[in-house]
Amino acid sequence: MKTKFVVGLITSFEYIDKVINTYKLILNELSNEFNEVYIINNDNLKFFRSKKKYKIKIKKKLDKKIIFYNPKNASEFNKFVENKKIILINSFGRSFSEMKTHFLLNKRNIHQIMISNIGNIQGSNIYVGKNIITNLFLKKISHYLTLIFYGMGIFKKVSVRFISNKYILENFKPKLFSQAKKMIPINSRAHEDILKNKMSKQQKYIVFLDHSLNHPEWVEARGIIEKKFEKEIYKLTENFLLQLSNLYKKKVVVCLHPSTNKNNIKNLLKKFKIVKFKTPEYIYKSELVVFSDSSSIVDAFILKKKIVCIKSLKTNLGEIKFLKNYHNLGLLEIDLDNKVNLKKNKIDIALKNALKKYSSFNRKFTQLDKNEVGSKKLIKYIKNVLV
Repeated sequence: MKTKFVVGLITSFEYIDKVINTYKLILNELSNEFNEVYIINNDNLKFFRSKKKYKIKIKKKLDKKIIFYNPKNASEFNKFVENKKIILINSFGRSFSEMKTHFLLNKRNIHQIMISNIGNIQGSNIYVGKNIITNLFLKKISHYLTLIFYGMGIFKKVSVRFISNKYILENFKPKLFSQAKKMIPINSRAHEDILKNKMSKQQKYIVFLDHSLNHPEWVEARGIIEKKFEKEIYKLTENFLLQLSNLYKKKVVVCLHPSTNKNNIKNLLKKFKIVKFKTPEYIYKSELVVFSDSSSIVDAFILKKKIVCIKSLKTNLGEIKFLKNYHNLGLLEIDLDNKVNLKKNKIDIALKNALKKYSSFNRKFTQLDKNEVGSKKLIKYIKNVLV
């Protein structure tokens, strides 16, 4: 029987729109090179199977040849991979529940790669309050346990991790207890999007990359932000953005994370335009980008846009501090409270000085591989494996 070649991505469909937004460029490039490209749902392969039904909203961003495959269980998946030579992009986690999927991929001897080319600074969550014990158990223990299983051969190691983070790349040493066998440098997704799209830069808007207060990773770290506190945070944010809008005579556009409820933010920030799945487009059109913690800020670094970083927010109901990943990079940083009074001349000087330091960031996190297109490097690797 002739062996069939299959290329695909294995992930959770719970946040599939976010996944598509992240991988759409490489998936479309793969579909140009291979007859069948699959996006495989991992949720029914885990120990605790999901009963959710998923609605995919941004499927139109993908080539029509790309196939969504949702196996009902491990048995159905096993039948699917039979008599096939498969290489999958690994885009799922290492929680206790997902260990079953790792075991299954090892049992079927499925070749895996990872693509870590968002270009953002990766940092660890700081667990606080009532979540510290739960997260220590669920995150840390499962993390180290999977590393042990990689070393023991219970889980199949990722053959190659394509990465755009200089620090991780330079400090990587192949170990028995590690997830990946080797790493290969690649330019960031944002850098390659910009090279490919070549949209004209404008200075039309002030863009705010939403806080995403109740993003799952934030919830794990500090718990859910209650409605009253959320309203206070966004009231303070709105006043700050209005000040900037008045100073620069620009309209404000709010760009949401794929997992954020758009209607909720519309109610909280009624004075601004709210968009979803259009973040790069509006960063291109921005004069100024405001953020607290968002990987999309990478686009602003590459395009050399003026950036304001909100370090913390202090309201009458309490204070919230954001991750320190992007602090101390020379950006204009703001600790936001009701007393903030902006002076345009001071802001302009700080923003101009900050622009001089973007090149250092880009060398470390977005452009490790000159102008080589990462998708071509990836496709060349896959073809060599499948031959």
